[in-house]
Amino acid sequence: MMTLKAIFILATCVVLVFSSSLQKCGPNEEWTEWRTACSPTCEFRNPPCLNITIRPPPGCECKPGYIYLKFSKRICVKISECPKTCSKPIFEWTDCGTRCRRTCLHPDLVPCVERCEAGCFCPDDYVLDDRTIECVKKKHCSVP
Repeated sequence: MMTLKAIFILATCVVLVFSSSLQKCGPNEEWTEWRTACSPTCEFRNPPCLNITIRPPPGCECKPGYIYLKFSKRICVKISECPKTCSKPIFEWTDCGTRCRRTCLHPDLVPCVERCEAGCFCPDDYVLDDRTIECVKKKHCSVP
């Protein structure tokens, strides 16, 4: 009986240590069971999201009022401190772009709520490739 009790206590300790180590987040991040499927960044406040039906696993996300600097750099910064530059070629920064982006999947503007949004946008003669997150000519889309 004592051995079973010791195993239970040891297993409980292991679970507590393991779960608490998973919940350590970076500066200005917090642990959440319900993460956003496609995290917004300074450059893409409303990023294209191909896997919106798949619920992401629990993890860290920026605290309210903060946003990820880039897709590749999971550093949370205040939204007001976002640089007004685009790190990817061809993209152009605008303080008031449309959420209704033309993409390879939707090369013609799709009906959506027009709302002013700051961020990086493709020039008028380009579309956003949904898979590579690059500005491309429509004929060069990686998605049919």
